Amino acid sequence: MVEIRPLYTRPADPQILRAQLAAIRAARREILIEQAYVSDDAIVAALVAARRRGVDVRVILPTRGDSGFMNSANLIATRAFLKNGVRVYAYPGMTHVKVALYDGWAIVGSANFDKLSLRVNGETCIATSDPGFVGRCDATCSSAISRARRKSRSFRRRAGRPMSRTSSPTSSE
Repeated sequence: MVEIRPLYTRPADPQILRAQLAAIRAARREILIEQAYVSDDAIVAALVAARRRGVDVRVILPTRGDSGFMNSANLIATRAFLKNGVRVYAYPGMTHVKVALYDGWAIVGSANFDKLSLRVNGETCIATSDPGFVGRCDATCSSAISRARRKSRSFRRRAGRPMSRTSSPTSSE
């Protein structure tokens, strides 16, 4: 039997946001995230802080999402991540995978890392530390990384242009 913890976002009850922030702050070894949208300032700041304290932080984002506004938001987050040593991978095309792994704990569900999903919309996620489930989530993210292109610190682009035009090949570290 796999123990799961359901998490929700409801108006005035951002359980998913609180759980994500607590997991980011508690992480000591690694954080691996695959998301379509990363624009919540608190999440971005917490991920940067985790990297600064030595956590291996990797984020997979789409090269071009289905929203011009959110593409621009991802660009802003990408710049902040790269400036602070977070490894960012540009997945070819769009991805709607919403998974986060924190030192053997996984959260999967409907919530993006944007203000609407984390603070307003009715969203549902599940969290678990079941090794089999966490391993399958890790394999999903590893597969995405194998198809993605790693962004470099010299990353520069204007809003509206696909991330893939300025990508560097994926490198392993």
